[in-house]
Amino acid sequence: ASFEAYDVGDNATFKWNAFTQVNRQLQDAGLNAYPMITTARRTRMRALFANPQIFIQDAVKSALKEGYTGFNLDIEPERPGAEASDMEPYCRFLDLFAHELHKYGKTLTVDIASWSPIWHNFTRLAETAVDRFITMDTYATSVQFFKSHLHKAIDAFTVDRLGVGLLTGKHLPEDTWKERFEAIEATGVKALAIWKMPASELEWRFVTQWAHKKGIE
Repeated sequence: ASFEAYDVGDNATFKWNAFTQVNRQLQDAGLNAYPMITTARRTRMRALFANPQIFIQDAVKSALKEGYTGFNLDIEPERPGAEASDMEPYCRFLDLFAHELHKYGKTLTVDIASWSPIWHNFTRLAETAVDRFITMDTYATSVQFFKSHLHKAIDAFTVDRLGVGLLTGKHLPEDTWKERFEAIEATGVKALAIWKMPASELEWRFVTQWAHKKGIE
């Protein structure tokens, strides 16, 4: 389970934002805890990519102190904002962060989509040491768009490194959810990422049915 907890602060600092404080409850329930690290400011993003060492050190210290499973990185640059030249520094940062977490048995998940230049090249992203990429392209209302971007992400990351993002609260009809989950099951996807909870009764029914088929309780 991921929860909003940290920001990329000014001067590439690792900043606690105190949005949600559920780490202990998640751990007590036997769930993996992935606090989210966010920023939408391109100036902070670029400062981080240029000087990542202290940020990464502080993040690892927090993971060890709090017992986190790892982190979920959600850098979503404001639009217009990021440029194609930002992608390679972004990938180098992902690699550094993931490798440092791995030294201590921690993992890194990263939220991506097609709309930003920093995510545009899925093949390059897949070359990094990130443990799982979560596609937000599948938040789309259109079933056809959902399916095409599902397959695009699988082709790049494989089902072993992909989490399929599902956006709740859009009041989609049951047939639309049915088609989505049929596509998910047909591809053998192993992880879903739900934004956000609580989901509706209809949405949660499809999620739990999928989980039971996977042997997930």
